[in-house]
Amino acid sequence: MKVLVALIFLCLSINNFSKTIVISDIDDTIKTSNSMGVFGQLYYFLRMGSYPSMSKIYNDFAEEYKGEIEFIYVSAAPDAIYDQDAWLSSKNFPFGKTLLRATLLEETYQYKMRTIRALIKERDCDAHFYFFGDNSSKDRRVYQDIVEEFKIEHFSIYIRDVSTIDTFQRKTFSKSFFTELDLIEDLSFLSEETISFIKKRAQENKLLPDYTTHTLKRLLRKNNECERRCLLADQLIEDYFAKF
Repeated sequence: MKVLVALIFLCLSINNFSKTIVISDIDDTIKTSNSMGVFGQLYYFLRMGSYPSMSKIYNDFAEEYKGEIEFIYVSAAPDAIYDQDAWLSSKNFPFGKTLLRATLLEETYQYKMRTIRALIKERDCDAHFYFFGDNSSKDRRVYQDIVEEFKIEHFSIYIRDVSTIDTFQRKTFSKSFFTELDLIEDLSFLSEETISFIKKRAQENKLLPDYTTHTLKRLLRKNNECERRCLLADQLIEDYFAKF
């Protein structure tokens, strides 16, 4: 019994003092959710699809920082709507602590700040924190506020540009990625297998969900590009991929 208690204590100690901590949103960061769409959210929720390249990237994190990394998945999605642990496992994401919102009465920013604040208080702020989120909601603001509040020195913030504003209007306030192609150069430890997988999906037009083009068309419509928005959206996305 004493041996078991000692082992549990050791595991907890390792988790609390991991040298690398990945804090990740779920919906529209690693799971396709169409959060920016007025319609179709239910369709994508029922499909429960993922961004397969992200599971490859997270597993490369796990391989690079063996035994010294912790994954924490924090989502504002209601906890009752699906089994997040089973979903992460089925999509081959590394095991980690999962936290979803218990009630919709708590606003997204408040929920994420409260949750991540409590997590970081229990951990070593000298660790390197990798924050992954998207710009459909509050992730960028939450992560920046957390870094400032705890005076975290070693951190990287990556925001998936699901709104398309960062990529096509250049309104970037932290590292933004339109697709996983944007992460290849920055994450130097990515395996050749992962890089090849990302590039192959790009060539097969599978790296972006279909709804991203519709999101860009709505953005162009708001910016008085209504008459040629369909052609322009397709051309802008084609030009983006041509850079790689």
